[in-house]
This record gives sequence, structure tokens and C-alpha cells, in this order.
Amino acid sequence: FRSQFNFLSILLIAMFLTISINSDSTAQTTVDITFATDNTLYQDPNGETSNGSGQYFFTGQTAADQTRRGLIKFLLVKDIPLCATITNVSLKLHMSKTISGFEDAELRKVEKDWGAGNSDAPGEEGYGTQADDYDATCQHNFYNTDFWTNDGGDFSSDPSAIEPVGGVGFYTWDSSAMIQDVQNWLDNPESNFGW
Repeated sequence: FRSQFNFLSILLIAMFLTISINSDSTAQTTVDITFATDNTLYQDPNGETSNGSGQYFFTGQTAADQTRRGLIKFLLVKDIPLCATITNVSLKLHMSKTISGFEDAELRKVEKDWGAGNSDAPGEEGYGTQADDYDATCQHNFYNTDFWTNDGGDFSSDPSAIEPVGGVGFYTWDSSAMIQDVQNWLDNPESNFGW
């Protein structure tokens, strides 16, 4: 999850994925899935800043022109039958703080596994804290042993969805590309690295 220009603080309590599925030829079911794990990639030349256990995650550019990228992952196999066909997907997030007007917030599929350790940033969490073992940072997908191929994380070149985000409130991302992402993650759970 990333935004080019605004700095967003996302309150995790309100994050969930709504998925409509067909599990046989006649039955359609809708399930709401809360996030399994999240983290923030804080621009940091040493790759040592994270917020794996914090209450918020962040995306966008700060007033000091530093990049923040939010990571979020959902476990699907617990709530969705493996034989299901995904027919609709929407991601709902609550934006709790910003320094900008409306900007496009892009949802991109992460292409490498990542972690969320025990780091918990103080205060409003916008500056992160020292990464803990297995945290994702801007340089590490698992601190301090495994590295992203590209600083700032490895993610798809094309966004799965784009939503204009501005004032404090709820926002929803949905698209046919998100349906494909979730179906692929259900069919190939080892590829589910989230957005």
C-alpha cells in the first residue's frame, strides 16, 4: 500500500477485507477478514526502522520528504474454502491523520515475504523505532538477515487498485485486479505476501 504524496496514518482496528465467494455452483457467501499482520517501511539509510507491533501503519511522503510504505497481509485459508471462486474483493481502511489534501493511494501486490516483529514505535508512531528481529524495514524483508531486492520493498509495477484519499475517514479499494490477487493467493498460499 503506498501513496506518492500524502502522509497517512492508518488505524489498524478498522482494516478488513470483504470477499465474496462461490464455493459451489449455487452458493455465494461474503466473508470479512481482519488483517493478519502489518508493518511500515520507513525511509532510513541504515534500514533499521520499523513498527511491527504498533497500533498504526503509514504510507506516503512526510513533510521532510521521507517515504513511508504500509504493508498488510490477510490469511485466507482459515476463512475461505480452498475450492472457492473469488467473485468480489474490497479493502476498507480508516485514515486517521494526514498533512495533505486528496492524493491517490495505490495498492500494490508485494512480491517477497516479509515480517512484523516486536518493534512498537512510541507516541504517534510516525517516526518508527529500532527494528526487532524479523521486522520488515526499507532494506530488509526480515531484519537483519534477509534483504529486499530493491530498497523500499519489492512490489508489483502495476497497482492492483488506486483510491483518492484525503480527509480523515474510511476508504475502500476494489478492482478486478484485487480479485485476481486474492484468487491467486487462495490457489497458491505460498505466494500470499499481501499488499
